[in-house]
Formats: sequence, structure tokens, C-alpha cells
Amino acid sequence: MIIRDRFALGALAAQIATIPQLLLNVCAVQLGFTKYYSFQISGSIYLFKKLTLTPGGILLGILTWILMAAILGIITSYIIFWTGKDFWWLKGAIVSNAIMYTMVYGFIFAMGGPKIIPWDLGTNLSLFFDNLVFGILTGYLVAHWSVPEPNKP
Repeated sequence: MIIRDRFALGALAAQIATIPQLLLNVCAVQLGFTKYYSFQISGSIYLFKKLTLTPGGILLGILTWILMAAILGIITSYIIFWTGKDFWWLKGAIVSNAIMYTMVYGFIFAMGGPKIIPWDLGTNLSLFFDNLVFGILTGYLVAHWSVPEPNKP
């Protein structure tokens, strides 16, 4: 499959990449490694902690998560387009972890806006790993679904 529109390519690749990311997160919560679901953390930007696990809170958290994933995918798509498909895994991982993990979780969340700010090691390691998987898979999908580069097989 080839997707010519870079914007749509990044958004679609990111939506697919959120599936294993969220599955890993659910497993981490169920195993007790992390305290919060990813969608619970994203929902806490707008809701009090107790509302993040209600049906409406879960929906809002998932929609927020999907929107942020699409933005990361679009950025990854353009980075790979501008710099080439070589090292797609590294580009995807860097975009995802630099923007989502470091800037959003590390900087913006530390400013105190969200109602859930994970300070424990397990949750933060889990979020880092989840974002790493997301970034690598997004980079893979973008590189493999995009138009072939000129003069390259």
C-alpha cells in the first residue's frame, strides 16, 4: 500500500501504531507495573482524576490520545520525507519520545495542568517504552507506505 498524501500517511500510521502502544499500557497496568492507563493520563488534562475512568472520561481520554498520536505521526511523516527513509526507526523513536515523552509528559505535565501527574518510576518507564514502540512502529509504517524515493529501490 502506498499513500501519497504525507499528512494522511502520518495520521493513519500513527493510528495503527497506537494499537500495540495501548495494549502494552493495559498489560503494564494489569501487571501492576504502572498505576495509570495512557488514556487516563490524557483525559486528566480536562477532567478530575475520579472522572478519568468513567465511560465519558475514557472516551475523552482516548480521543485526546488519538489526536496527539495523529500529530506525532504527521510530524514523523514530514521528518522522514525531508530527511529520507534511512534510519526510519530512529527518526520515529526520537520524534515520539522528544515531543510526547519529554516535552508533554516531562515539561507540560510538570507545570501542573493535568490532574494525574505520574511521579513513580514504573509509570514513567512504561510511558517511555510505550512511546518508543509507538515511534518505531509509526516510523516503519510511514517509511513503508510512502512513495518510493527517487533512485532507490
